[in-house]
Amino acid sequence: MVKVICKEDCGNAPKKLLLKELITSIANGKISKIVAQVSDDVVWNRVGVGKVEGIKAYALALDESFNDLHPEELVIDNILTHGNGAAANGTLTTTAGKSFAFCHVYIFAGASTRSRVKEITTYSIELEQ
Repeated sequence: MVKVICKEDCGNAPKKLLLKELITSIANGKISKIVAQVSDDVVWNRVGVGKVEGIKAYALALDESFNDLHPEELVIDNILTHGNGAAANGTLTTTAGKSFAFCHVYIFAGASTRSRVKEITTYSIELEQ
């Protein structure tokens, strides 16, 4: 289980809580919990890596990322939401001692708290030790 550190205010609104759970589930490799929160036609754009489209391709890409990284600690610094958009940033440390700064930008299918994520853009930078 990945150690998760998150500011308390990251869970003070329904979408913030949903994104906190989503990011935590990604770090813990809980793919089925993640795909329940995204639309069937989800698009994941990993800047500098490539784009995957559709829920099956997204689940496969998440599984490959999890198996490559082996996360040990997740620090969520901020989760910001407004309307149908949101963003989250923080750092992820792996069992191999590598650290990555990340920012995820989310677009939901609507502004409702029950809307699923339809687009994610991820920026990830490996940090020097």
